[in-house]
Amino acid sequence: MGAEKIRSNGNNLALYDSSPAPTLAQHGYQPQPAPPPNDSILEIIWRQRNVVGIAVGVCLFLAVFYLLIATRYYSGYAQLYVRQSAPSINPTEPAPPQQDNDTFLFTQRSVIASTPVVAMTLGTPGIRDLKTFDGQDNLFAFLKNSLIIDVGKKDELISVQFDTPYKEDAQKVVSALVDSYINYQSKSRQTSASDVMASVLQERDKRQAELRRKQAELQAFRAQHGMVADEKTNVYKLQLDNLTAELTKAQLEAINAKTAWSDVERAVLNSPERKAAFESYRTSGAYSAPTAQDDASLRAQMLQAQATMQQLSTHYGPNHPVMKRLRDSIEQSNIVYAAEVFRRYETAQQHETDLKSSLAQQQTTAVANNATVIEEATLASDVTRLQSLLNDLDKRMKDFELTQGGSAISIQVLEPPSVSRAPTRPYTSRTLALALLGGLVLGCGGACVRDWYDYRLRSADEVKSTLGITVLGLIPHVGDENSPIARGQKIHIDPQSEAAEAYRTLRTAVYFGTKEGQARSILVTSPERGDGKSTMTSNLAISLAQAGRRTLLVDADLRAPMQDLIFGINGRTGLATVLQGKETIDNAVRHTGIENLDLLPAGVAARNPSELLNSPKFIEVLDQLIEKYDQVIIDSPPMLAVTDARIIAASADATLLVLRAGKSNRKLGELSIDGLFSVGAKVLGAVVNDIQRRSYRYYGSYGRYGYGNNGRTDRSQAYVPAGANGNGNGHEMYAVNVNSDDEEELAARSRLTSG
Repeated sequence: MGAEKIRSNGNNLALYDSSPAPTLAQHGYQPQPAPPPNDSILEIIWRQRNVVGIAVGVCLFLAVFYLLIATRYYSGYAQLYVRQSAPSINPTEPAPPQQDNDTFLFTQRSVIASTPVVAMTLGTPGIRDLKTFDGQDNLFAFLKNSLIIDVGKKDELISVQFDTPYKEDAQKVVSALVDSYINYQSKSRQTSASDVMASVLQERDKRQAELRRKQAELQAFRAQHGMVADEKTNVYKLQLDNLTAELTKAQLEAINAKTAWSDVERAVLNSPERKAAFESYRTSGAYSAPTAQDDASLRAQMLQAQATMQQLSTHYGPNHPVMKRLRDSIEQSNIVYAAEVFRRYETAQQHETDLKSSLAQQQTTAVANNATVIEEATLASDVTRLQSLLNDLDKRMKDFELTQGGSAISIQVLEPPSVSRAPTRPYTSRTLALALLGGLVLGCGGACVRDWYDYRLRSADEVKSTLGITVLGLIPHVGDENSPIARGQKIHIDPQSEAAEAYRTLRTAVYFGTKEGQARSILVTSPERGDGKSTMTSNLAISLAQAGRRTLLVDADLRAPMQDLIFGINGRTGLATVLQGKETIDNAVRHTGIENLDLLPAGVAARNPSELLNSPKFIEVLDQLIEKYDQVIIDSPPMLAVTDARIIAASADATLLVLRAGKSNRKLGELSIDGLFSVGAKVLGAVVNDIQRRSYRYYGSYGRYGYGNNGRTDRSQAYVPAGANGNGNGHEMYAVNVNSDDEEELAARSRLTSG
C-alpha cells in the first residue's frame, strides 16, 4: 500500500492512501486559456500608462536631441507667374492649339529643374564658388536634387525654393536659377522665331530671283519687238492676266498654309504618339477638306473645352475622370485641327498646281494664235504676279518683326528671390508633433502587446474564467503604510472600513457555501509568498469569532510564521512543539484577547516541517482541535514554495486559495489548483485580495450605512494582546500605533512582554 496516514474520527481510526490522487480532469476541472481581454482600449492603455509614458518620453527625447544637433537650413524663395501666349505670324490664320493649364504648369516645373536650366545656373559666374557646393563631387546632381519646385493648387503659380545652411548662398542660387530659366525660354523663343523667319526669307529670295529673271526676259523681248499690242484689247492677254492673278493668290494661300502647317507640326505633332494619332486620323474616313464653317466650329469647341477645364480644375484634381475626358477631348481637337491645317496646305498646293497647268495651257493656246502678243503678255503677267507676291512677303516679314518681341510663354517674377530671416529646417513643431504622435502610437501598441502577454490575474472575472473556480470574496486594497498588526486585525481595529465589510462578506460566503459541520477545518493558502494569505487568514478568523463561533487560528507555516506577530503573542511554543511531543495542546493555545478567538502559534521552527505535518500526530492534533472548536482556520505556507500546504490540504475539510490582484500569475494559479486536487482537497473557492479602489467600485463598494459617529473611527491606536504570561493565559493588552511599520520593534515588544 502507498504512503498512508492515520486520521481519527471520533473513536475510530481510518487509514487512507495519500498516494497521488486523481488529476484535475478527473475531478471535472478544466483549465481554460486566458480569457480575451474585455477591457476597453482606454482601460488597457491606462493600466499600462507607464509603457505609453516611456515611449512618448523616448520619442520626444530623440526629437529634441535631433533638433539640437540638426543642421540649420535657410530657404531661398521666388515665385513665378508663367502663362501661355501664342501670337500668329499671319493674323488671318488661327492661333496654334495650346496645352491645358495643369499640364502646361507641370511641364514648366520640369523645365525649371531640367538639365539645360541647371547647367546654365551652375554656369553663372560665382555660383560654383559658393560654400554650399564645397565638398560636392557632383554639383549638377546635388543642385538638381536640392531644388524644391511646386505648382500652386489654387493660385497656379510656380514657387522655387532652395535650402542651404548658408544664408547668403540661398538667395544667390535661386536668383541664378530664375534668370537661367528666363534666358532658356528666351533662347528657345528666338530659335523658333529664327526658324520661321528663315523659311520666309528663303521663299522671298526664291521669288525675288524669279522676278528678276522674268523682268530681264520682258525687257529683252520689248527691246526686240517693242510693244506688241494694247493690253486692254488683247483677249488672250486678259485671260492670261486673270489666270496669273488667280495663280498669285493661290501661291500666297499655299505659302500661308505651309507656314501654318510648320507651326502646327512643331507645336502639336511634337511626340511620336501625336504623330501616330495624326496619321491614323488622316487615313480614316473622317479626313476631308474642311469648310470655313467646320473650322469655326472646331475652334469654338476647343475654346469651350479649355474654358470648361479651367473651371473644373478648381474642383477636381488632374487625375479625375472628368479632367481626363476633357484632356482627351482637347487632344483629339488638336489632332483634328492639325489634320485640317495639313488638308488646307494640301488643297492650296493642289490648287496652285492646277492653276499653273491652266496657265501653261492658256499660254500654249495664246502662242498658237498670237505668239508674239502672248509671249509679251505672259512675261508681263509673270512680272506682275511675282511683284505682288514679293510685296506680300515683305508685309508679312514686317508683321512678324512686330510680333517677334512676344513669346509663346510669358514669365513674370511675382516674388523676387529672397531668403528667410530665420532657419526653416529642421521643422521644430512638425518634428515634435510627429515624435509625440509616434510615441503615442508605439506606446499604445506596446501597451496592448504587454497587456496581452501579461499573465497576471487582475480581477475576479479573470480568476473565475481562467481558473474555473468560484470567487468567494473581494478584499480591497489596504495601504502598505499600515503595520502587520493593523492589517492582520483590520476587521477588529477598524470595523467600519470597506475591508472589514469585505471580510464579513467572505465569512458569509464560507458559512453558506458548505453544509453544516462539513467544513470545520479550513485551510487558507496561496500560490506564492506575498499574496496576503496570513492577513486574510487572521481577519477571516476574527470575523468568524465575531459571529459567535468558537474559532481557533492555527499557524501551520512552520517556516515563516506571521500570526504571532499579528496578534503580538509569544510564538516559541506552538504547533511545532506539540507535534514534537514537547508541549500539550492546551498549553500551546493562546487567547488573542478577541472574544471566541484563540491562536495556536507555529512554535519554534523545526528542521523537518514537512515530516512533522505529514505525521499521524498532525491528523490527531487536528481532530482534537476540531472537536474542541466550532471552526479551525489554518494558515499554511504558499502552495508552490514547499509541499506543506498540500499535506495540510489533504487533512483539512476545505481549502481557500488566496490570489492577489495584479500579482498572482494565472499559470501558477492553475498549478496550485492542480496540486490541491491531486491530494484530494476540497477547494471552496478563491479570495481575490488587494483589489484597487477603481476596480473594487466596479463590483460595488461598501458604505458606512448604520454606523455611528458619522462613519468615523479613531485609527491612530488600538489595543492588542500583550503576549502570553507564564501560565499561557495571554489576557494582558497594550496599545500600539497602527500606523507603525516597524515589524521588528513590534515583535521584540511582544516577546519582552511575554517574558
